[in-house]
Amino acid sequence: YLVDTPGAAQTGRLRICRVGSTFYFFHRHPTETSFVEEAYGAGTVAMGNGAGVPTPGVVVGGVIRFDRPDMPATLQVGLIVGNWDGTLETRGEFDYLRFGPAQRPADCTAPLP
Repeated sequence: YLVDTPGAAQTGRLRICRVGSTFYFFHRHPTETSFVEEAYGAGTVAMGNGAGVPTPGVVVGGVIRFDRPDMPATLQVGLIVGNWDGTLETRGEFDYLRFGPAQRPADCTAPLP
C-alpha cells in the first residue's frame, strides 16, 4: 500500500521489512528526508485477505502492519504494479531491488549496507 502521496507524487521509495513474523511498510517521497511508516487513513482501503474482507489489525489512524506467523522463514519475492480503480493500463518502473538484514524494527528505516 502506498497511501500517502502528497501533490499526486508519482515517484518514491518503498520499503517492506520483515522482522520475525511481522511485516512493516514504509515510503519516502522526494520531499521527505526519511522513511515514514504507512498509515491507514480515512481514504485507505486495506484488503489483504480477499475482496471485501478487512485485514485484521489494520484500523483507521493506525499503521499498516501484518503479523503472519504462518509464513515460512524463506519466501519468494517479486514486484508487481496494479490499479484497482482505473483502467488496466498501468505502468510501473523499478530502478532496483535491494535486500538487507533486519533484526529489529529500527533496522527497517536505517540505510542499507
